[in-house]
Amino acid sequence: MRPITKAILAICVISSCATPSNNTVVDITPLVKRSMNTVVIVTPAQLQVKLPTTTTEVPLAFDIGDLIDEQRNLHGLCGEFHDLAIAVGWTEDQWPKLSHIVDRESRCDVRAHNDADPMSGSRGLMQINGYWCKSVKYNPSGWLQAKGILTICDDLYDPKTNLRAGLAMWKYNDDRGKNGWSPWNL
Repeated sequence: MRPITKAILAICVISSCATPSNNTVVDITPLVKRSMNTVVIVTPAQLQVKLPTTTTEVPLAFDIGDLIDEQRNLHGLCGEFHDLAIAVGWTEDQWPKLSHIVDRESRCDVRAHNDADPMSGSRGLMQINGYWCKSVKYNPSGWLQAKGILTICDDLYDPKTNLRAGLAMWKYNDDRGKNGWSPWNL
């Protein structure tokens, strides 16, 4: 629809709120002059148009802090990441330890970075070390890249990618008979 037609239609919709009409629907396009300098304004009564009645609710103010508080009340430490963790494969039984790790490592901050750690530091919620995503002797493309979890280390700042990477690391250790949580020294 051309901008001028949208403007006419908008004027018609706004002015129809208190105007009775019949059931005839009329295309207003012919009533719009096709000039950049001329706008023809007609009322719904002139068009004989029945427009639907709508009720508009004023949207409530949204505060992300309220949502975070609600999720933390439901799920404990870093509770705002609970549903995402479950969606990527962590279990409810693992959640208490996982939330403890996320709180201890990053204070629930997806942008957390620790430059002091080797291999270009640790990133994201679970503070995953660069070792897991850098080229090393046994994984020239990077272990997490070889698993198809990420492309570059900075992908670990995405909470979903970070939680998926942490789960892959947990499974790697667990599958070898080690404590799955050992990368985080629990």
